[in-house]
Amino acid sequence: MYPIINNENIFKKITDKINFYKPDVVFVLGDSNLHDEESFTKLNNSINSELFFSPGNHELYKDNIEGYLKNVGYLDRILTKNDINFILLNSSENKNQIIDFIKKNLDKEKMNLILTHHRIWDDSIIDDKEYSHDKSYYFEEIYPYIKDNVAAIFSGNSLLDHRLQYHYSW
Repeated sequence: MYPIINNENIFKKITDKINFYKPDVVFVLGDSNLHDEESFTKLNNSINSELFFSPGNHELYKDNIEGYLKNVGYLDRILTKNDINFILLNSSENKNQIIDFIKKNLDKEKMNLILTHHRIWDDSIIDDKEYSHDKSYYFEEIYPYIKDNVAAIFSGNSLLDHRLQYHYSW
């Protein structure tokens, strides 16, 4: 969302489309200027559904993390709705933090879905340390903890060239 949050025309088209479907819950999976109070408020006021967030690398840069925590209030979160356990995962943490969070919060009685910013299954770009631009672990390091217990993983980051975003018609 961060490339379009200040583009009133595109932002309105997206939020109108979301509101048209009247979803119970909307998940925003990072890089959405959530550290900026004005952007955070604009997003909250524009979507008529319950909103939950997972931080992206843009929100977690050194100068932004404090604003993100002030606005959102968490880095990781569990949301259980009906028979679904939504695991909002901060994919910028190190593998041990991620493994601990997953182990603590998997619910074997429910369908578990991971929602996160990075494509945690994609090992094509790895950073040397956590809280950098990209994740700092290989998927095979966390896969054993999710393989039999997670139905799907959704990520907010994609390989889509940001210049192409403006060509979509919402």
